[in-house]
Order: sequence, then structure tokens, then C-alpha cells
Amino acid sequence: GVQLIVLPELFCFAGGVVSDGATAVSTSRQAVQALAAALKSVGVRSHVVTSLVLAGEDGPQHCGVLIGAEGLEWQQPQLHRSQRHAGWNRQLGDGLGVIELDWGKLTIVVGDDALYPETFRLAVFQDADVVAVPLHVQEKWETELGLVERSAENRLCLVAATRPGAAGTSLITTLQQDFTLMTPWETRQFDGILSHPLVTRATAEPGLTRATVHPQFTDNKVASANTDLVNGRPWHLAEAITQANR
Repeated sequence: GVQLIVLPELFCFAGGVVSDGATAVSTSRQAVQALAAALKSVGVRSHVVTSLVLAGEDGPQHCGVLIGAEGLEWQQPQLHRSQRHAGWNRQLGDGLGVIELDWGKLTIVVGDDALYPETFRLAVFQDADVVAVPLHVQEKWETELGLVERSAENRLCLVAATRPGAAGTSLITTLQQDFTLMTPWETRQFDGILSHPLVTRATAEPGLTRATVHPQFTDNKVASANTDLVNGRPWHLAEAITQANR
């Protein structure tokens, strides 16, 4: 019955390390075939998200991938340069996309792109409900603070998968239904906390961590009167910056 499965960054490579980009493209192709076959054998409409090495126009490319029972359905290139993959990832993406599935809109934040708060803001601007994050956590703040805050400040559900280690483990965040001040709250009493998500954390042992997320709760981003987390920003103030970067 699980509809979305997220595996760590470069899950089929030992330690998430790619030594040869061309060989990794072939290995990634085999991984897609194996995952698709596994999904097909289950007989339910599920998807797997991870990151793999795909063939880009300028060489091997680190991409987040959405895999269904019939194979690769969608890909999202890594947007920011990462020193960990600089030796083979020669082509970066130029935008963040969103795909609509049966249960809501999904985007993929690839690896070290999760270090940048603006990446998740791009997801919000495209009405994403759930962000799948296949990554390889390097520092404790990423899972203890960073990903949790990205979920809270943007009202997004996150499914983040990493190899367990001293820096942290995988986590799943979902949102409280009641959020907006000065409106009737139906499912909880006000406790002074507006937007801290509900967090399910994996243990340090390899295995499956399962939780329910609520994409429908991401629609409400109004914290209080005239206080929307996304809309109502003075975009005209950023016009000079935007024009300068074109």
C-alpha cells in the first residue's frame, strides 16, 4: 500500500561514491530496470525516487529519478555544483520541475541541492505538495534543523532518505491540519506552535521507515491575517536584481 518510496542518493553505489561516470550510467540503467520490475511484481501503483547517473548532453549527469512499474517516468537534474561529484557530474540543471501524481504534486531535490533553502522555495512557487529528497547527509544540522525548517517555513511534506550514519538518518515530515491563527482549530488545541511539522525519524539501522504524509494540508499557507508564507511578497523590489541576472 505504500505509494512513494524514497531511497538514498546514488543508492546502488557503495557509499554513494561514483568513480567512473560512464560505467555509472550503465549501472544506473540496470537499477531502473530492477526497480521497475520490483514495482510491477507488487501490483499496486507505487513509485520509487532516488538519484542516479544518467547520460546528459555533455556527459554523465546526477539526476533525481521517479521510477514506476514501466520504468523511468521523470528526472530532475542536480542544480548546484557539488564538490563530492565534481569529477563526473559535468552538467547541471537550470530549473526545478514538478510532476503531478494521483495523490498530489511531487518534486525531487537532489543531494546537496537540499543545503540551499531557496531550492525548497522554488518547489513552493510551483505548488509542490511533497518533496522527495535523496541525499547523503554530511553534517548533523541537515537532518536536525535544516530539513525540518524547510518543511516548516514552506508548509511542505518531505520524504528524505540518506544512508544512516553519525550525521543523521532518514526522516519524513508531514503537517498539522490546523495552522492559521484566529480561525477555528478542529484537530488540536493551540500550544504556541504554528508550523513545526510532525517528524518521523529512521533509526541508525538500515531498514524501512514508514509514515503517512498529508499533501492536502500544504494548500494552506496563511499563518494569520495578511500573512501568507508565499504570496504577497513585494516582487517589484527584486526586479532590479532579476533584470541584472538576465
